[in-house]
Amino acid sequence: MCMQLNDAMLKAIPHPEMKLVAKDSLDCSKCMITKARACLQKYEDDASMTAGLEETIIIKEGAKVMLRRNIDVSLGLVNGSIGVVQKVRWDPEDRTKPKQLVVKFANNLIHELLPIKSKFEIIPRAYVYREQFPICVAYALTIHKSQGLSLKNALMDIGTSIFTCGQAYVALSRVTNLHGVHLINVDFKSIKAQASAITEYNRLRRKYRADLSEIKPSKPSKSINNEREWAIRKTVATVQELEPEKKKRKNCNNKKTTPKKKKKCVK
Repeated sequence: MCMQLNDAMLKAIPHPEMKLVAKDSLDCSKCMITKARACLQKYEDDASMTAGLEETIIIKEGAKVMLRRNIDVSLGLVNGSIGVVQKVRWDPEDRTKPKQLVVKFANNLIHELLPIKSKFEIIPRAYVYREQFPICVAYALTIHKSQGLSLKNALMDIGTSIFTCGQAYVALSRVTNLHGVHLINVDFKSIKAQASAITEYNRLRRKYRADLSEIKPSKPSKSINNEREWAIRKTVATVQELEPEKKKRKNCNNKKTTPKKKKKCVK
């Protein structure tokens, strides 16, 4: 759903879209090139498999973006820093290729961001060198991408989409003030902690805070999904777009066609 929300926010910005396309080169034997390219295409929508660098990034001037790499720790430009694109500077030799992104970060820090080059293994003994800007559109983020952020306000969905222990804690602990937490979905049965973590907390309590009672792990119970969808999922949107095309094809297939007469072989 993050992708749909980011796309919607970008469309609301009254500036032309700019496409940042990664420059890739393969380092492998000739017999593995086809397989490596197929795997690279498979991971096009999963930047975690491509060293955090997306194959294509759509941005606009005024768009909110987040760094996916440590650029300058002394300036606070680290993985997770959020800024706003102020200007795009193009390559003088190729006006279709962006050379720099001027991004305004916190404390009015303006930085000229350059593409970086990274190497990652796509399949065993096949490596990809990718050159791309280390950013992503950051109006909506997954909980995984939000790790390490400190936010004043956040709109959260911690409903049935929570799938592992501690995930809800990571989301809630991103916000520095309770007044900044806004929940649009919450399923309390999805908020879980690892049994080993509870055991360690109880050990520390017995040792240092005997006055506190032990934490008792709750029994697993069946989760009842009473939440409403607040955004159209990508798969649903795709089906809705393809449905008219399927009906059109079905109507075409229902047309009666005269069967061809079989030719008899004459001896």
